[in-house]
Amino acid sequence: MYRSFFGLTEKPFNVTPDPRFLFFSKSHEEALGHLIYGIKERKGFIEITGEVGTGKTILCRSLLDELDKDVRTALILNPSLSEIELLKMINGDFGIGDKGNTKKELIDNLNKFLLDQLSEGKNAVLIIDEAQNLEPQIMEQIRLLSNLETASEKLIQIILVGQPELRENLALPNLRQLNQRISVRYHIKALEMEEIGRYIYHRLAVAGSRGDIKFTSSAIESIYVYSQGIPRKVNILCDQALLAAYVAETNEVDHFIIDKSIEEIEAKGGREREERHESETPVSHYPFTGSMYRGFSYVLLLIFFTGLGWLLYNIDKRGLMEIFPLFGVKHSDGEIITEDALLQGPGHTETGASSRSSVKDVTESGANQEESSKAAEVIFYVESDNNQDEEIIETEETLMLTGVGTKEKENLIPPGPPLTKGGSINFSSLIKGVFSGEEGESPFILEEGMSGVDVKGLQRELYELGYLRENPKGYFDENTKQAVIDFQRSFFLKSVDGKVGPETREVLNLVLGK
Repeated sequence: MYRSFFGLTEKPFNVTPDPRFLFFSKSHEEALGHLIYGIKERKGFIEITGEVGTGKTILCRSLLDELDKDVRTALILNPSLSEIELLKMINGDFGIGDKGNTKKELIDNLNKFLLDQLSEGKNAVLIIDEAQNLEPQIMEQIRLLSNLETASEKLIQIILVGQPELRENLALPNLRQLNQRISVRYHIKALEMEEIGRYIYHRLAVAGSRGDIKFTSSAIESIYVYSQGIPRKVNILCDQALLAAYVAETNEVDHFIIDKSIEEIEAKGGREREERHESETPVSHYPFTGSMYRGFSYVLLLIFFTGLGWLLYNIDKRGLMEIFPLFGVKHSDGEIITEDALLQGPGHTETGASSRSSVKDVTESGANQEESSKAAEVIFYVESDNNQDEEIIETEETLMLTGVGTKEKENLIPPGPPLTKGGSINFSSLIKGVFSGEEGESPFILEEGMSGVDVKGLQRELYELGYLRENPKGYFDENTKQAVIDFQRSFFLKSVDGKVGPETREVLNLVLGK
């Protein structure tokens, strides 16, 4: 419909795997390099994986054009077959013919063909797409094909191409023999943010564009946020955007057209949902644009810092006991004034708190007052310029330990802020350290290669948000790192390194409502 308006010879964003439209991103170049290396070196089994829509099939078709004439190939796109049917299809694709009806006859014919190819100095390559759908017994049959070899080299190179589930299937105990034979592995990643624009203009050029169709930078940003770099999603969205631009009679696609196109796709139910929880919808499945994500992040950060400011302000003005009612006050004559009585103000305490000269000691409420020289009491000492009546402890408090000897104090006082004169700890500095992270050890960082419950918890959160497409395993692998990078890019964090530090953890907690 819009081809003549834009001067295109064909639709640039078809989802069919046409090798002419293959855009060689960094990841696709590396994947093709692994394939060619494995074939030329006769490595036997090669495994290529990637998420749905990342261009695995189009890469396979492009590989066929890259191979020399001395390489015979067979491409199986639908492996959901019986053993006999699969062998017949393999032989047929190699041009052997439909000879034989039993498994033995079919394998013997294939073996003879492969030996003939070897004697002529040729190689044979079998490519099986959507290999994650292979049944275990079919997988075992494919492994047996790799036994067709001479004493020095393999007669056939087998490439298994599939979604990440393929790796999980190969990790099953009954397929360990096949898994051990795979010598070359590569996982195709989604497009990077900076690759989206080049991908779009590459496909437009192949379709005959003369360069007069423009996608604005904000439009490209919105396309990346929506698609998460998945080429198939980019194609669906850009096709809808060109239709909207045609209706608007404009050659410029901006973020308003992209936002409208996203709404149209969602309304039609055309958006692909890959792995979705039955009772929850991950955040990444909502059609947020880049500006909406930034606004959402700013609001959450504003709420967080407003609450933190309120807490610190009230600690300063009302006293720590009113915010955290953990303590009572002990009068200078030794009589305990409870926390409730203290907060009632002058004239309400039975001990006449309003007439005391100063608030000196604060002990734990309800603590047993034993007359033991070894008993330790946590107290507050008010540092004030005057000794006038104090109804609530002022801001310059100091945490002390009394009732024990000097040596015992050293054992009881935890490491942290330096002691002030008299063996006390400045409490205001302690509070600041807790909230600012200036005291104590450096923040804990999760990164690739680590494992444990913290990593599993992180993977569960990323899975819940839709950034991780596999069940949590507790090991920080390459998929987890990529999920973290995708999350960091989605929220435009300063560090996009795949490591979960303080900034990433804070935004994760905000998004999850923790």
